[in-house]
Amino acid sequence: MTTIPALRVGPVRVHDLDFRAATEEVLRLAEAEAGERSVVVTPNGQHLDLLRTSANLRKAYESAELVLPDGWPVVLAMKWRGATAGVRVTGADLLPALCAKAAERGVPVGFLGGMPGVAARAAERLAQQHPGLKVELVHSPPVGFERDERECRRLAEVVADSGARLLFLGLGAPKQEDLAHRWLRASGPGVSICVGAAIDFVVGEQVRAPKIWQDLGMEWAYRMLGDPRRLVGRYARTMPVIIRVLGEAGADRVLRRAR
Repeated sequence: MTTIPALRVGPVRVHDLDFRAATEEVLRLAEAEAGERSVVVTPNGQHLDLLRTSANLRKAYESAELVLPDGWPVVLAMKWRGATAGVRVTGADLLPALCAKAAERGVPVGFLGGMPGVAARAAERLAQQHPGLKVELVHSPPVGFERDERECRRLAEVVADSGARLLFLGLGAPKQEDLAHRWLRASGPGVSICVGAAIDFVVGEQVRAPKIWQDLGMEWAYRMLGDPRRLVGRYARTMPVIIRVLGEAGADRVLRRAR
């Protein structure tokens, strides 16, 4: 296997792949014939903040087979550190693209997360859009599952019994990453992909920012305007972390240019 280039962004190393290459790498992990279930994580600004305080999230990131840049601050830091691809590879974009490929290649998929009924609706819509898609698992864990080891073990058994090779986790950080790393690795072979709100986006439970906002790197602002009570405080906590990470990357850029 060719080593995938990676660059330091704050406390983690992020793989530098364009969208097509990232999709193919995820499918390669999904189609592996043996071994434990791999983990794919997609860092954004909020994750950089959570990594400061969550030891479980740090462990999940350190051991993840693939770390793909979801947020614009992560991509910008990578570019300043010399990234070749330097593009966003978001969970929201990966989910439909991977389902299309899975339908073509006969890779069974599963959806874990969302409010009751949401994952089932998303699976139904994706199956309609991609004829031949094999959906082997649709499940919404109960609230507070992450604090119940018995429930986490049960979830691992459900995943193992399903045979899903591409497993999309839409449980929110750091719950989805911790579940993937600590509990689902033994449920393989296959891959767990931490996609956050991507399952909700499929059926409109949450609305993604228009493309122009995405292209301008302002998707976070669009979401904040739509839900200020929940997100203003989160982004206020995240901003100092982002500034520090970008400052480190900017200093590295200046040093490299001065050599």
